[in-house]
Amino acid sequence: MNKSLLALALLTVSGTAMAQSPQWNKIEVSYLDATVDVGASEPSFDGLGLSGSAVITDNWIVFTDYKTIDAEANGANADLEFLSAGAGAFKRVTDTTDIYTTISVERLDISGSAAALSVSDDDIGYGIGIGVRSMLIPLLEVGAKIDYVDIDDTDVFRAQANAFYHFTKNLSAGIGYETYRPSDVDLDIDTVSVSFRYTF
Repeated sequence: MNKSLLALALLTVSGTAMAQSPQWNKIEVSYLDATVDVGASEPSFDGLGLSGSAVITDNWIVFTDYKTIDAEANGANADLEFLSAGAGAFKRVTDTTDIYTTISVERLDISGSAAALSVSDDDIGYGIGIGVRSMLIPLLEVGAKIDYVDIDDTDVFRAQANAFYHFTKNLSAGIGYETYRPSDVDLDIDTVSVSFRYTF
């Protein structure tokens, strides 16, 4: 009897571990620390991010990712806002790893002011991307994604990587890195993030 109970317990634990996989119903709040390389200067920005995704059918998701960063120095200030929203599809390639693709609407809003001068620019485009999410161990998830973005006929390469530690089934915290590089504009944006995630 004791042997049977032990075998049943082992099977239950094994089944739970095998079922561990990335969850797509999630909301994240992030603190952002960004370096904006514009010509010869590299001002530092900080800000906040809000993102999330939800499963709409078996392997399809909708998602949104909003970031806002700003900086102030010597009486001047600059603000950048990014919005990426769209849909995607994921495929489970192992019990612990998903690959996915996305298509999105992209928006970049840049504004700034100094003394009596103020400027702003708001551009909209589209993006396509491919990524991977994997549970290295039951409590540690890693992910990476690359996107091609076209905004106002400017080609942009965007890449990101992150790692999340799962404290509970629903709550996790992580760190991430993202680089945003237009092909023909002298503007590179590198961002480090600290995020808190709620999975539902």
